[in-house]
Amino acid sequence: SPACQCMTFVEGGIFMRSCARRWMNDSLNLYLQAKSAKMSKSSDHNTRLLLSPGKGRARSYGSTHAAVNASVSTISSSSLGDDAEGGRVWIMACFSLIACLSALLTGMTVGYSSATLIELKSVFLEGDATHGFLDTSTYASLFGSFGALGAALGAPCAWPVSEWFGRKPALMLGGVPGVIGWLMITYAHYVPIESGFLAILLVGRILTGFQAGWSVFCISVYIAEVATSGLKGLFGACNQLFVTIGVFLTLGLGALANSNNMETFHYFHISLVAVGIIVISELLLLLICETPRWLYAHGRASEGRKNLKLLRGPNANVTKEEEAIREALERQGKLSLGELFLQFKQRTVFHPFILVLMVMFFQQFSGINAVVFYAASIFKEAGVGDPSLLSAMSIGGAQLVATLIAVILVDKLGRKILLVVSSATMCLSTGVLGIEFLITDTICGGVTGNGTTSHHALCHHNIGWLAILATIGVIVGFSLAWGPIPWLLMSELLP
Repeated sequence: SPACQCMTFVEGGIFMRSCARRWMNDSLNLYLQAKSAKMSKSSDHNTRLLLSPGKGRARSYGSTHAAVNASVSTISSSSLGDDAEGGRVWIMACFSLIACLSALLTGMTVGYSSATLIELKSVFLEGDATHGFLDTSTYASLFGSFGALGAALGAPCAWPVSEWFGRKPALMLGGVPGVIGWLMITYAHYVPIESGFLAILLVGRILTGFQAGWSVFCISVYIAEVATSGLKGLFGACNQLFVTIGVFLTLGLGALANSNNMETFHYFHISLVAVGIIVISELLLLLICETPRWLYAHGRASEGRKNLKLLRGPNANVTKEEEAIREALERQGKLSLGELFLQFKQRTVFHPFILVLMVMFFQQFSGINAVVFYAASIFKEAGVGDPSLLSAMSIGGAQLVATLIAVILVDKLGRKILLVVSSATMCLSTGVLGIEFLITDTICGGVTGNGTTSHHALCHHNIGWLAILATIGVIVGFSLAWGPIPWLLMSELLP
């Protein structure tokens, strides 16, 4: 009968859901067992490096080493949950991925200048009035750099808001400047005055960058407080993965906007796509919970325990995790500002802090933003046929694939090896890129191949392909390690 068929369908759906959860449970168990085995081999040496020498070394090392082993041994039970359906890893994964949706906008902000500068240099407003002021390198540079300026302002502003109002409200508030910024970029297209067009465009660019910096901070904090210790690295890498997806999406839309066959899709339509993504992200953020740590810190212990049970499973034993959160908050509350600075005298605090700080410094000063911001312009100067399409396919695709490879290899090869390989690849590629432009601009007068008037032998060969390969090499090198790994090290090294 129809009723029986309906019941059979529902039972089949429940069975498939149970199988999916069990598969995720088994897969993560294998992942954590491999991680535990690897940590048991290398944690002895690494822990000694981070601890202070002298008398207290043996005692500090013993307790820290035991804590590391204990945390790994309890991951498979506490992190996966003890409920009958295989734990609540799927909830942690869903909440982390929903939070990472904001990173899509970070990627769109990063890739927007590269995707749109070619069209913006020959903007047509209503009435066929051409504004060519963006042909100058100054305005093009301002348009690219103002996004980074906004991001530098957004991250520090997000910290007090997330402390006062909570991690979830902070994530949602980040969408406000994002929507305003992207709508301003769209509205600028209809402003007939050149100065007004440029002003609105740059202010919108700052606001979108502000949202990008805000989101990077809030996502990292949310995942660190929601995920268990064994899964922070895995979920944290999703932040960079979503950034690369956003870059790839934007470059693809930019290629569509710059296509000769598309007369109805332009640079400001990409802004409307970004607004749509923000709206979807805000609606999904309503489904996630506040972090238990923030609730405990603000005297809402009952809600904190409820959310901890939601994340770990209704039958999971969360008593130890509750005690750890309370002890950490108690120690943090007792520390005065002076005592907090005194903590940095300890090697166990100072050494990891400096390591993480330097890794983040080198990530930002690696030159990756300059390459991504102006990838289409680099390809155009290299003399390729369709620079927007090529940059979308090569840069966006290479970055996405390399980040996926990094997520797979980061626990197999280790962080340090990938960072070394990544640094060597970026160094070589950046050098080749600089040499190619040096030869083209200085020796060949800006033209190589058949159109050159130089008598130098190098100038009679089209060496633009070197710039393309070098640019792809920089992107691949960065995405293999310097993109995702610094965010992992923050949660793994800092006490």
